[in-house]
Amino acid sequence: MKRRVVQFFFLLLLICNSNISFSQTAKELSNEATILFKQGNYEEALVKARQAAEASKKISGDTTISFANCQKLLGSIYFALGEYEQAVPCYLKELEIRKRLNGEANKEYLGAMNNLGVIYAQLGEYEKAVPVLEKALAVEKKTT
Repeated sequence: MKRRVVQFFFLLLLICNSNISFSQTAKELSNEATILFKQGNYEEALVKARQAAEASKKISGDTTISFANCQKLLGSIYFALGEYEQAVPCYLKELEIRKRLNGEANKEYLGAMNNLGVIYAQLGEYEKAVPVLEKALAVEKKTT
């Protein structure tokens, strides 16, 4: 019995340490992607950002601020690459997460709305862009 308890303890310790390392890896990948993005190395940044999103999803799920930040980064990279269609689901997921966790009256949510509106405009989908941007403006006016 004592041996099983000790084995369980070490297994639990191994799992916990693995998650901490994995979480740090997700953060490191995100940081690397951000640096590459700022340097204009969009293709390399995209690879790292995808890895960061996957790591974040595995460690804490796809409904966390960490995952929302990864979606924002992916959307920004797709935007820079001119792949606007690819950016839309990223910004939609970011928007969904931020609204659910923090509500509409916060800076990050408004930024996500703005990004989504700009993407819709770039795609020529003005019937989607205008309401999103108008809502962002209305919320901004309420919160300031």
